[in-house]
Amino acid sequence: MYRLLTERKNVSEIRKLLGRLRLDYSIFFGVGGYHLSPEKTMAIELDMITYQTARDAAMEIGLLNRQRAVLLQEVPVVSDLIEMPHTVIDEPPLKRAWSECAILIRSICRSMLGL
Repeated sequence: MYRLLTERKNVSEIRKLLGRLRLDYSIFFGVGGYHLSPEKTMAIELDMITYQTARDAAMEIGLLNRQRAVLLQEVPVVSDLIEMPHTVIDEPPLKRAWSECAILIRSICRSMLGL
């Protein structure tokens, strides 16, 4: 995984840039310091790409933000995409909970009435 650390500016343009580069990403916002000056920062995590692709993204972001540098880190990770079964994502959680409650109430009423 690669992480780009950069100034927090032009965020929507950076998101569009990452989309044009067809990259999956996560952005985290923070506060940091560069050359003793505090600044708003953001970390952009990019997974399952090559070093060159991460470097190209860093260059594009640096040019967009008119920065002297963008920090590129290579972080060793093991990634595993856990896919959810369709039944879990097809039905909204609240609707599913209400359905389960209705079934339980119906069952209680039937047993109370001797049905």
